[in-house]
Amino acid sequence: MNYTNTTTDLSDNPIDTAIISVGATEQFGPFLPMHLDTLIAEQYAEAYGKVLNAICVTYISF
Repeated sequence: MNYTNTTTDLSDNPIDTAIISVGATEQFGPFLPMHLDTLIAEQYAEAYGKVLNAICVTYISF
């Protein structure tokens, strides 16, 4: 379960835990990606979500 599921999917699912990943969106110089912190936070949230059977939500701060 993640942010792409509908409200009906979420209400019909017995999952009661959500993991909210928070990462900054900033540039790390001319050669690195612009949202590296967000990508890392998403990967950890998805991994923990699979282990805990939780819904993963991504929050991006600008």
